[in-house]
Amino acid sequence: MQQQQRLNELEFDDLWQRSVFDRLLAPILHKYSYRNQIIFLDIATDVASLLQRRAHVDILAQLPHGKTMSIELKIVRWPGARQGRPGYTHWKDFFFETMSCSIPGREGKGWMHTSQADILLWCQCSLQEDALDCWPLPFSRLNTWFMRNILQLPERRVENIINGQPLWTIGRLAPILRVCRDLKIEGFRVNAGGLVTDLWGEPLLRFLQERPA
Repeated sequence: MQQQQRLNELEFDDLWQRSVFDRLLAPILHKYSYRNQIIFLDIATDVASLLQRRAHVDILAQLPHGKTMSIELKIVRWPGARQGRPGYTHWKDFFFETMSCSIPGREGKGWMHTSQADILLWCQCSLQEDALDCWPLPFSRLNTWFMRNILQLPERRVENIINGQPLWTIGRLAPILRVCRDLKIEGFRVNAGGLVTDLWGEPLLRFLQERPA
């Protein structure tokens, strides 16, 4: 049974993220998108699979003036929640993946280098899984910041078991407060009742209305 769980860990995580997204975030993104024109991709079609696996794009949103925004979504659990030993506080850092696999002969670049999305939408799930804190990070500006500061950011290796084999994903930890301060990014929170607020105190997702720099 334990081996079966390890074999299906990637699928389990994908299903968990999708269920949290569908329940908490999807209705909010649809409500506050420009004219409600937003598409949530899934890998049921060849085109969607290409966008997700090659371009690392999970969402496409129409913007004013005929523009389109592409979004990569990441939702992370409360620390230790899955193991039943939850931590006292949430993650204080973003994890920016630089290598999806570091096994010799199977190396693969991480989404920090390969994603073609306009926005990285990073979300932290609450312990009770009834709310998300989210940060819309413009990928172009984020990459510039990342390369300028990469040597100062601690490196972490994650086991990341897929099909029973640890791929040893590698990434860098970047303080959430510092990244948001330097990039001038405002976060927002959603819960089962809808959008709570952004940090300006207004229920409006500005990043869905403007083309990222």
